[in-house]
Amino acid sequence: MTTGPGSGRPPRPVLLGLAVAVVFAALWWATHPPRPHQPASDLFTHLSVARHLVRGEGFRTDIAYPLSFAWEFARELPQPLVHRAPGFAMVLAAPYAAADESPERTLDAVRRLQLAVLAGIAWLGAAAWLRQARPGAALAWLVLLGTSPLLAFAVDWGHAELLAGLLLLGLWLRHRDALRPPGVTGGLLLGALALLRPELVALPVLWWLLAVRGQRAPWRDLVPPILVFLAVTAPWAIRSASSNEMASAMRYAENSPSECPAAAAAPCRTFSGSARQTA
Repeated sequence: MTTGPGSGRPPRPVLLGLAVAVVFAALWWATHPPRPHQPASDLFTHLSVARHLVRGEGFRTDIAYPLSFAWEFARELPQPLVHRAPGFAMVLAAPYAAADESPERTLDAVRRLQLAVLAGIAWLGAAAWLRQARPGAALAWLVLLGTSPLLAFAVDWGHAELLAGLLLLGLWLRHRDALRPPGVTGGLLLGALALLRPELVALPVLWWLLAVRGQRAPWRDLVPPILVFLAVTAPWAIRSASSNEMASAMRYAENSPSECPAAAAAPCRTFSGSARQTA
């Protein structure tokens, strides 16, 4: 929709929200100097996997948890990625490749990517409020995003939860505004969310179930997104199911680093001075 001279009609909320998000991102970048990274940040696990993906070596990582060395498969690096979802590493492969494997340029590229994601959250939220003719709420939304210290850490330290939040917000707005049934787009968004933060998948599914409650044929709207979701997540699910022993070992090592079973006594003594070892 375009606005003619003298029509007095405002521009589309989506376009106005986009313009506001661009200004928001510029102001955020100018007012938030980068923080130093934490040496044990999960970002480096994701970047390690991204490096192997760019090199065509598959989902492998150079980050190991000390207790995992009690198991044979984990005594050499790199080892298979079995203890984290693969989605964020797949996203980070692009900035890693663009930075030509330079650590400094890679971290800067990741920070810029994270800011773009935050701007996307600002865009979706502002456009949603403007669609309801509530500019004050849109302004409050932008102030909240721009002043939140948690979101600043998420941008600077490359937290996957920021991108998961963008996907979750998109799914919620589609549900709340009842634009259309979830469809293929909803299934793609849900599948991408599952590859980032699987524990959040239940929320959109619950929204969908509530939306079709009372319909004569509720599954007619739910089958397409569910099929797309399964198509997106099936390859990784099959891979994980075939690596149950490795996944159990790695999760045990991650969640119980202070507990040393008899089989892990030597590795625990060897690595007792650190939480993680990086190749």
